[in-house]
Amino acid sequence: MIDALFLSLSRNYFSKVGEPFNVSLIQLASFLTQKKMKVKIIAVSTYGKEPEKIIEEKFHEYEPKYVVISLKWYDRLYSAIKTAKQIRSLNKDVKIIAGGHTASFFDKEILENSDIDIIVRGDGELPLLNILKNEKLINVTIKRNNKIIRTPITYVQQESDLKDFFWEHNLENILENTREAFSKNAQFVWLGKGCIHNCIYCSGCKENQKRLFKRKNVIFRPIKNVINDINILNNYSNLLVLDFDPLIGDNSYQIKLFREMGKRDLKITNILWHLPSKNLLELMNKIFKRTEIELDIVTFSESFRKFLARKNFIKPFFSNSQLEKMLNITENMDIKVRLDSIIGMPGETMEDIERGVNYVKKLSQNYPRSMSSLTFKVCMPLNAEPGSRIHVNPENFGLICHRKTFEDFLKFSKIIYEEDLNYPSVNYPSNRLEKHPYGIHPINLSEEEIKNRCRIFFNRLNEIFLHKN
Repeated sequence: MIDALFLSLSRNYFSKVGEPFNVSLIQLASFLTQKKMKVKIIAVSTYGKEPEKIIEEKFHEYEPKYVVISLKWYDRLYSAIKTAKQIRSLNKDVKIIAGGHTASFFDKEILENSDIDIIVRGDGELPLLNILKNEKLINVTIKRNNKIIRTPITYVQQESDLKDFFWEHNLENILENTREAFSKNAQFVWLGKGCIHNCIYCSGCKENQKRLFKRKNVIFRPIKNVINDINILNNYSNLLVLDFDPLIGDNSYQIKLFREMGKRDLKITNILWHLPSKNLLELMNKIFKRTEIELDIVTFSESFRKFLARKNFIKPFFSNSQLEKMLNITENMDIKVRLDSIIGMPGETMEDIERGVNYVKKLSQNYPRSMSSLTFKVCMPLNAEPGSRIHVNPENFGLICHRKTFEDFLKFSKIIYEEDLNYPSVNYPSNRLEKHPYGIHPINLSEEEIKNRCRIFFNRLNEIFLHKN
C-alpha cells in the first residue's frame, strides 16, 4: 500500500507511446518522498495499452490511499473525469485529488460533476503533504456532506521556498517506465513560476496567476537545483526544453545557469519570451550540441504587432529590425530559429496577413541557415484557454467566445480524447467541430474566415519554400 498514486493522463485515448507527460508531477512526488511519503507516478501513455487496463492494474498493484490526477491544461479535462469515475468503481473509499490551472479554475464545477473529492488550488506541495498526513487543509476545494467548501489560498511559494525543491535522484523510485517516459520527446526543465505579462490568449498570464495562485511576482529556482534536475534527466534523454524568460531585457539568470552547467552534450530548445541578448546566444552556441530558440512573434506584420503590444494584448513590442539584428547573430552560429504566430487576433486584417507573408519571404531569403519552412510552421488560430483574458471578458476585445463554461470545455476535451485531435489546429478532422472549431473569433469574422486566413498563410508559405528549393 502506498500513500498516493499520481496519474499523468493523455489527451487522446489512442495516444502514442512516449507522449510528453507533466514533469511537474516529478517535483511533487520528489517533495513528498523527501517527507517520507510513499508515492508512485504512472505516465499512462508509456505502456502502449488501453488506459483503463493500465489504471486498473496499477491501482490494484499499489493500493493507494489517494489518487492524484494532473489537470493542468483543459485538453485533459474529460480524460481526468473519466478516470476518476473508473477509480471510484474500483474503490468507493479512495480519495481522488486533482490540481493544476484547469482544476483550479473550474474547481467547484469539477467537484459537482465528477467523482473527484478534492481540488488543490495554486501551489501544491504543502497542501498535498497536509492532505496525505491528515493535517490542516490549505489551498483546497473539497466535497464534504454534499457541500462544496473552499479553504483560502494561504500557501503561496516564495523564491526562498524553492531551495527545498529538487528531484529525487533515482527517478525509478517514483516514476514507472522511466526510460519510456523520457526517451521519445524533449522534456521541460522547470526554472521558475509566474508571469509579468498579460497576453490575452494565455491562461498562465499575470491576471490569472493572481486569480488562481495568488502569485503577484515571478520566482526563480536555485540554479544548483536546476542543474541537479538536468543531470538526472540527462541519464534518459539529451533533448531538453526551457520555457521561462519573464524579465524584459534581462537574460542574467539563464546566462548564470549555462555558465555553471558548462559544456554539455545536450540539444536544447529555449522558448524565449523576449529577444535574447548576444551574450546568451553566444553562450548557448558554445556549450550545447544543438540549440534552437523559439520566439513568440504573434504576427509577422510589424504594424499589427505594434498595435497589439500598445493595447497590452501581447508581450512588449519588438521591431522587425530588432528581430533581424538577432538573426544576423544566429545566422553565423549553429542556432535554429522558430517563430510562433497566431491568426485571428483582434483587429487583424487581410493586409496584415499579406504583410506577414511578404516578411516571411524576406526572412527566408536573408537567413537561410537559421530558418527553414519549419521556422514558420507554428501558426495557430486564436484559441481561448480557461481563465485567459479573452475567455473571461471576450467583449473587451471585440471577440465572441463560444467556449465559456465548464460544460463547453468538457465537451470539447471529450472530442479531443475520442478523435485523437491536437489543439488548436487549423483543420480539425471532425464533423463534431464544424460549428465552432476554435471556440472564439472577432465579432467581424467567422471561424471559417479565420480558417481561410490560416490556409492562405500556409499555402503562400509552401509556395515560398517550394520556389526556394
